[in-house]
Amino acid sequence: MVRMRNRFIAILVIFIAAGLLTMASSVSAGVMEGLRLCANVIIPSLFPFMVLSGFVALSGLGPLVAFPLRPITRYLLRLPDEAASVLLMSFIGGYPVGARTMATLLSTGRLSPQRASRMLCYCVNAGPSFLVVAVGWGFFRSTDAGWILLGAQILSALIIGAFLSRAEKEDSPSRPQPPMSLNSAFVQSVINASAALINTCAFVVLFCALIALIKRAGIISALENIYPLSMLPHGLVETVLSGFLEVTSGCSASATLPGDTAFLLVSFFVSFGGISIICQVASALHATGVDLRGFLLSRFIHGALTTAIAYPVYRALSASVSVFSPANAPTAHVTIETAITSVGMLSMAAILLLSVPTYGQKKRNA
Repeated sequence: MVRMRNRFIAILVIFIAAGLLTMASSVSAGVMEGLRLCANVIIPSLFPFMVLSGFVALSGLGPLVAFPLRPITRYLLRLPDEAASVLLMSFIGGYPVGARTMATLLSTGRLSPQRASRMLCYCVNAGPSFLVVAVGWGFFRSTDAGWILLGAQILSALIIGAFLSRAEKEDSPSRPQPPMSLNSAFVQSVINASAALINTCAFVVLFCALIALIKRAGIISALENIYPLSMLPHGLVETVLSGFLEVTSGCSASATLPGDTAFLLVSFFVSFGGISIICQVASALHATGVDLRGFLLSRFIHGALTTAIAYPVYRALSASVSVFSPANAPTAHVTIETAITSVGMLSMAAILLLSVPTYGQKKRNA
């Protein structure tokens, strides 16, 4: 079985390499689209929250910052006060921020891998800026649609968390490290956020290029001609495949579909997250001992719950308000300024990462 799997992967790699060589222009366009998303969506919305979440976790301010959530985290989710900051940052920061906060607490010994495995099932969520601005206004021309998605996603996450809390035990991590000073916590949080940002943007660019390659290779057209997929509305197969791989591309493709199909798919995509988000989370928690199997299953459950909660509210409001309608197909205006901006910001993050050994050496010498 292992040999067959390896042979299949080897054949797949050969075909991808051939596609990269023969369809370079389409792949380049996908890379440019990924860079545009990083410059316009990913970097502005995630980087500040990545720094903030790291600072909160390293400085030990988590219990104070997340104090308003204490009734939920302590009595509904049965979490210790230290873990409340993970839930808070997952709701306001965006997909990888909750996982990055969790990784910081794991590295400092304030969270056990077993508890982190369960928390991961409901602490990976889209942020308000993405749902309300990018999805609600950008795709549906209504911020109300974004607020509906945000409320439904939070509620579905709490439902999953309440169910999993039955398995929570009073396990306390051994020998937690003392919090850093505020100055050290700030410097280290910026360095950690820069590393996380490069990983996040790398996955976004990679999957955008992969989606462009799949389209150019005619794979989607071939799937659409297969029964019973040929009976589905035009563009649905491409939209589902895009959303399965990368959430932003899937939401963008959904905007071209008629009727309520767009909102149904977007509701699922924003909580499922796509393979790209799953890879980002796996990268953030690499070598921490966190079991990701429950997290993978929870993506489908989270998406289904969000859809079941959001759609009835959406239908009730859209019946009385006529502003809920998917926008026209969004066109990506990729310019040289956009590419320079994204590459420049990523380069600055890379330069900051190069200072890690120097910073550590100075600290030891001190």
